[in-house]
Amino acid sequence: MPRKDVVGNNAMISALGYHGFVKDVQSLFHSMREKNSVTWNSMISCYSKIGDVKSAQLVFDHNPIKDMVSWNAMMHDYCKPGQLSVAEALFNRIGDMKNSNDRFINSNGITMSPII
Repeated sequence: MPRKDVVGNNAMISALGYHGFVKDVQSLFHSMREKNSVTWNSMISCYSKIGDVKSAQLVFDHNPIKDMVSWNAMMHDYCKPGQLSVAEALFNRIGDMKNSNDRFINSNGITMSPII
């Protein structure tokens, strides 16, 4: 990739994660100077694809710019192995959280769907 920017790096993270190259994804993620919500959410998805909910949760916890996609991804990650009580606890925390623009995060129908 001749010019590395956040968009190109996010595309690489998504592609590498989709194919299970977790070590390469980790290396790229840690080398990035600029990260946006897509970057963080792609990392959560990468770990989710291999069933590593613990690492996905760690990325989620360190994500300074959580958005609805972040919350939905984590709830879905916990619902897949049947950890519905953890997913519900996350859902119940959303109303108290603010995004990077200091606005409260509002849940929607999609947010609750993995739990139902």
